[in-house]
Amino acid sequence: MAAATRRRAAPAGPTAARRKQGFDAPVAAWLRGPLRGPLSDLLCDGAVRRRGWFRAPEVRALVEAHVTGREDHGERLWALLALEGWARAALDAAPPGAAP
Repeated sequence: MAAATRRRAAPAGPTAARRKQGFDAPVAAWLRGPLRGPLSDLLCDGAVRRRGWFRAPEVRALVEAHVTGREDHGERLWALLALEGWARAALDAAPPGAAP
């Protein structure tokens, strides 16, 4: 019933046979624009070096190449940003002796 209703309500045309598609978030532009400060704050400070998960000079080079527009490291930096944000919220904020 729902399919029949949809067919009657939706216009026939070139888009009628296409599958539903998502869209890419403009992560690269966000990291060069409104998230440039948080990107540098989270990935280029001493906490990243102390944690030891990333090679700080290489992360700094990725950030620099991205924000200057020389290279697009948006997806890689987004993943690092998410991981570091999670670590700060889940691990660094945990009370002493608490399991992560």
